[in-house]
Amino acid sequence: MILIAYPIFESLQEASKVKQFVKQSAEVPKDFLAAHLTALADKNYMFSICFAQRHKGHKVEKQQPLCPSCLCAKQIENYWIKLFDKSKSVKFSRRGCNCKIQFRAVFAIILNSMLNYLCLSIDGLQSGMIGAYGNTWIQTPTLDALASQSALFDRFYASSMDLPDTLTGWWQFPADHHKILLTDDADIFLHEHAGRFDEKHRLEAKQRKRPARDIEGTQFYRNIAALADLLSHRPAKPFVFWAHFKGFRGDWDFPLPYRERYQIEEDPDPYPSVLLPDVDTKNIIDPDVRQAVAEAYSGGVSLLDDTLSGLFEFLHEEGLDQNTAVLFTSARGFSLGEHHFIGADTKLYGENVHLPLFLRFPNAAHAGFRSQTLLQPADVWQLIQATLLQGKELPEEPDALHPYLRIGNEVIVTPEWFMYRKPAGAELYVKPDDRWEANDVADRCAHVLEEIVPLLCCK
Repeated sequence: MILIAYPIFESLQEASKVKQFVKQSAEVPKDFLAAHLTALADKNYMFSICFAQRHKGHKVEKQQPLCPSCLCAKQIENYWIKLFDKSKSVKFSRRGCNCKIQFRAVFAIILNSMLNYLCLSIDGLQSGMIGAYGNTWIQTPTLDALASQSALFDRFYASSMDLPDTLTGWWQFPADHHKILLTDDADIFLHEHAGRFDEKHRLEAKQRKRPARDIEGTQFYRNIAALADLLSHRPAKPFVFWAHFKGFRGDWDFPLPYRERYQIEEDPDPYPSVLLPDVDTKNIIDPDVRQAVAEAYSGGVSLLDDTLSGLFEFLHEEGLDQNTAVLFTSARGFSLGEHHFIGADTKLYGENVHLPLFLRFPNAAHAGFRSQTLLQPADVWQLIQATLLQGKELPEEPDALHPYLRIGNEVIVTPEWFMYRKPAGAELYVKPDDRWEANDVADRCAHVLEEIVPLLCCK
């Protein structure tokens, strides 16, 4: 019997979903209604398998736990080759029944090979401007819905402010997936490691002298429309689609109604230009300068949210929400005056290096999970593979993966501290309480600096 590994993680699925999957799989015999995986409560087996077959017009079901020693290796080999178009086959050990490890690995491999990955990176999106990370006044229903279906990581940091360096850590993809790059950033398109992609698509940014009149005229809208178009012509084999957009570190073409959305009585007029803000506020006392930019930026976040709404509707209509994991993040944040600068700053404070990370698995597996684990881009694919291939739980404790993180050659982040070494001396902030590095306690914690500063010299 051919077994069909449908991408299910923690719950039984409705028969209609299973039937739809079978109908969409041309290589799967139509006699078989379904097979689905579910975790066993006692955890002794990672999965049990339920399969059904038409017999004289009636559905006959049989359910039992299986393991590699119970299966015919040749059948699974044929299934693997047909369904995934592999040149290699899966080999099973014929040793004793060790379901907890072998069975989990076998079907996790099949499951992972069926999954697609859609990675959305919006440069300049500050985590503090998203509801899931504490913002209470910007309306982002699409991102809120995505967050409710995702595993969220609260302590995800950039590895540096150098974008090519950061993307080198990100681009550690599964080798057997078809890899697609879409970007409106010429530097990313020409990145030395962009050759890892099987397809590359560059979007030309429209040069504007004034804001767009409506949402359809914005770069966000054009980017998402191009993404949806490429997905509608996606390859037959599983894919990794990396979409990186300049976002808030590109031209600000947000229409005026979005810029004015969060303006209240007596507020200054929102920032009017399409040019990226670049303001040193150290000697500027007038708070209206910062307020004007913050209002325009907030409107841009809502604009992004509105364009993403159409994308997720498209994924649902195409059935991609059932077999595609969505990773939503930002390559770098944005300064809104927290440390005397407004714009695409390079200082290594939280507004620039503390990034959002949503990971939505198909069928919203792990929805509601929230991790405090210290994490950087190079860790993400390893984390996904460990979860899918090895059946490991997502990490939750701050030091589950690393005792500390290094950002560039100046910053060390530990579960309790954020140390920033600058020419004038080291700064020290208590974490996670001091979210935006507002209260430097270096002069009161010299003993902590003595322990942390040498970590910058460690590899």
